[in-house]
Amino acid sequence: MEAQPKAAAKLAGEQDEFVAKLLKIYQRRKNCKKLKVAMQQVEQELLDLLGVRLFTIYQCVDNGQEILASIKGGDPDDDSIRIRVPFSSTSLAGYVALSQRALVFKNFLDRDELVDIRPRFKFDKRFSEAKGWDVKSMIVLPIKGKILLGVLQLINFEGDRDFIKIDLKHAMMV
Repeated sequence: MEAQPKAAAKLAGEQDEFVAKLLKIYQRRKNCKKLKVAMQQVEQELLDLLGVRLFTIYQCVDNGQEILASIKGGDPDDDSIRIRVPFSSTSLAGYVALSQRALVFKNFLDRDELVDIRPRFKFDKRFSEAKGWDVKSMIVLPIKGKILLGVLQLINFEGDRDFIKIDLKHAMMV
């Protein structure tokens, strides 16, 4: 019986630590007037806090018809390729923009896992293969205010840990 309260207290402590670190990152980001510069300053802290290898922040553009990858954390060549994705059910980020529904994939290269969400999903490996990335698990969630502002995509590679429910909760807090 005593193990349950200890486990709950440990989880609460971990949650408090996450929130404290996130607030510290937010304060650093807030002190900079340009978002892209601010994100570069907190990039590694954010990668470490979320336990991810890469993240991409897409912004809504073209009157809500597309999202544009405006910030790519963890990618040293982040300005080498412009990524524009239509609101569409044929791509992960595009589907999240369209549905405004978060997705968590343990292994999105597993066709069955993709088809369970949407039969037309197909991962285009060209970008990750060109970079030499062995992408495996992913969290993709909408960034919303009163309207959709963009999409946040968190990526781990083969050999990294799989994402779990608490990772989605943490990503939503960001």
